[in-house]
Amino acid sequence: QMIHQQQLAVVYPPKCGDLVTTKVAQWALWQKSVDNFHSGSSWGNYYCVLMWVNLLPYTISIHWINRAGKERENGTVVATGKSVSIFAQLNHPHVVKRVGNPYFGAAAEYVIGYNATIRGVSNNGYHVIFVGAQHMNASKIQQLALQQIESAPKDNREKPRMGPAPSPPRPEDRKGKFWGGR
Repeated sequence: QMIHQQQLAVVYPPKCGDLVTTKVAQWALWQKSVDNFHSGSSWGNYYCVLMWVNLLPYTISIHWINRAGKERENGTVVATGKSVSIFAQLNHPHVVKRVGNPYFGAAAEYVIGYNATIRGVSNNGYHVIFVGAQHMNASKIQQLALQQIESAPKDNREKPRMGPAPSPPRPEDRKGKFWGGR
């Protein structure tokens, strides 16, 4: 039995990441976590907190996809009506699965995928993902998200240190304004 299209997710703040609700299994195959420290995007804080709220009528599990593109086998389990905070980094994708029951031959099913790409300013790096929130208006989502962020555990991770500024180019490497002479 496939998960139906109406069981979508909503993320606050919007447009700070990639939310996938269709063909999640295929999307997950192509995802890899990015090592932010050595990727050139380390100029700033790449830490974020993903707050997952389960509004579905069943238990879900959240799985991180590592740098090798492998899904973490043991996910974080979230019961119906509960929430969990995961201290993560930007460009570290996660997938949400409906928890299967191996005793009855029910396999886990992919529900959504999310990859935070922008830390955000007003949210201070907190992303609230409402899994199963298909009938909520924008103001209600914002209100609930702000309540979640307010009651969230504080992110005490130390902001990554930026190295010194790069040195200026050598005089002989400087080209003229139009790549001509000096």
